[in-house]
Amino acid sequence: MKRLFLLVLILSICGCSATKYQPAEGSWAGGYKDFKIAPGIYRISFEGNAYISGEKAYHYTLYRAAEVTKENNCAWFEIIEKDQAARTEYAGCLLGNVEKPRNAIVIKVFKDNPPENAYFADDLIKSLNEK
Repeated sequence: MKRLFLLVLILSICGCSATKYQPAEGSWAGGYKDFKIAPGIYRISFEGNAYISGEKAYHYTLYRAAEVTKENNCAWFEIIEKDQAARTEYAGCLLGNVEKPRNAIVIKVFKDNPPENAYFADDLIKSLNEK
């Protein structure tokens, strides 16, 4: 009975909400990470919890890619590698196995003369903010 009460207390404090758009550092709930691989090339990843859809997690990954592009005084980015997956994790006896979406992309940023399949960072940010 004490264990059940403790579990209910923890869930009520933490809430059962989807992973927010946030850096992953220090966050057990997930978030984004990025790092520079080479000049103009970055790896962006996002890991969500069981309450976020794979689509929303991917939108957060793209949003962070657009931010990284702008932080580097560039306007465009091209996805040169993409990995979308889900990780199954045991979440305890009440929830059992849950699926957590994970995304990783490698981007190349451009100030001008982008390739045909490049994203314009400002348009992407505006579009995702509307969703």
